Amino acid sequence: MVWDWKKTAEDARQKLGSAKHGTREAALKEAGGSRDVNTVRRAVAALDFLDRLKETHPKSYSDLKDSPFGVVETFSRWWSIDPAGAVVGLEKWKNGGLTTRSLAESMRKSRPPIVQAANDESLARTVRDYVEPRIRHGIETVLGTKITPSENKRSAQLLPVDFRYSFKDSFRGDVQVAAIVVGPYQNQTIYRKKRHDWMLKALGLTHFFDWVFVALPSQSAVDDYTSWIERAHAESGSTPIKHLLLGPPADPLSRLRILVVQ
Repeated sequence: MVWDWKKTAEDARQKLGSAKHGTREAALKEAGGSRDVNTVRRAVAALDFLDRLKETHPKSYSDLKDSPFGVVETFSRWWSIDPAGAVVGLEKWKNGGLTTRSLAESMRKSRPPIVQAANDESLARTVRDYVEPRIRHGIETVLGTKITPSENKRSAQLLPVDFRYSFKDSFRGDVQVAAIVVGPYQNQTIYRKKRHDWMLKALGLTHFFDWVFVALPSQSAVDDYTSWIERAHAESGSTPIKHLLLGPPADPLSRLRILVVQ
C-alpha cells in the first residue's frame, strides 16, 4: 500500500497542536503508526513547505502537490538553499527531464556558491541575505514596532549573534534585540539534536540583549524549541510572560522568542 504521507502529516500537525508539554513525541508516534517518529517529523516539515509554496508560488505548488514524499522533501531542501534553481529543477522534473533519482544530484549542482565570512560561526552570505528581511519582519510583527538594524561586524569583542537591531521604548529607552539563525542544516533531524546547544546560547544572550529571537526553517522544528522553553520554565519555577505592553520582561526565558523563517 502506498503511504499517504500528507494524511499522516496533517494528522500529526493536529495532534501536535493539542499536545501537552512532554507529549509531542507520543503524538507523532500515534499519528505515524508503524512509521518512525523522525519520518513523521520530516513529513510534517514537507507538508509545511507545500503550504508555504501554495501561498508564494502557486504554479510550483500545483506541479508538486501530488508528488511522493521523497520528491517533495527534496524540493523543500532545494528551495531553502536556491529557490530560483528549484523552480527550474521542478519544471525539468515535471517535463521528464529529471528522474526522481537524479533530483538530489541536480540540487547539489545548482546550489549557489557559498562565501563564508572570516568567523566560522558566520552564516553563509547567501543565506544571510535571504533570511534577514524575513527575520526583521517577524520581529516587528511580534514586538509590534519598527526596528533598526545595528552594526554587526564580527570581532572578538562582539557577541556571537547573526543580526542586531534596536528600537526606542517608552519604558526602557533604547531596546537591544538579537537574532540567531539555527543551522542551516540539510538533515532535518539535526535541528532537534542541536536544540539544547542553540537554546542555551540564546538564553545566555538574554543577559546582554533585551530580546533574543531564534530563527528556524519550519513549524516542525519550532515545536522542539518551544518545548525546550516550556520545560525550562517548569524546572526553574518561573511563569511565562507573554504580554509585551510594559516592555521586555525581567524573566530571561520570557525574553526568548522563536521565529519561523520561510
